[in-house]
Amino acid sequence: MSHLQIRPIKQSDYPQLIAIENSVWNQTNTPSQVFYASVADYQQYYPVGTQFVALAHQTVLGIVQYHHATALPASNHTLSMSIAIANDAQHQGVGSALMQHIKTYAKQHNYRKITLRALATNPQALSFYKKHHFVIEGILKDEFFIAGHYVDDYLLSYFITD
Repeated sequence: MSHLQIRPIKQSDYPQLIAIENSVWNQTNTPSQVFYASVADYQQYYPVGTQFVALAHQTVLGIVQYHHATALPASNHTLSMSIAIANDAQHQGVGSALMQHIKTYAKQHNYRKITLRALATNPQALSFYKKHHFVIEGILKDEFFIAGHYVDDYLLSYFITD
């Protein structure tokens, strides 16, 4: 996508972030319902400095969220992430641009690997992550019970190389 800008989130982005978050998550890609009622509600989970956004013409098209994998100092080398792309911006390179950005950020900040989780009911995401060289490190069989079915949860990682 041309004219794509990636930058850290700003306070003024929050209404658009909430709109994306509230529209993209469903039973095929998350184990629990996601809904943010207000900016304050969203900021509790994602303060400034925990996300990058992809924009075109001042419109937020996608988000990549990141944080240390755990609160333990022993895992400070691991960055955990999630990604959400506006429904009308999917399959246009926004996700790939955000993925490249978070990989660059991780390398610049001396992380060894990036981790994420994806449900077995979301084959498009699994394919996208594999395309970006994430490998499956584990499968939590029947981890969630969603809409009357047991669903596996995949643990994926991307290893930062020099």
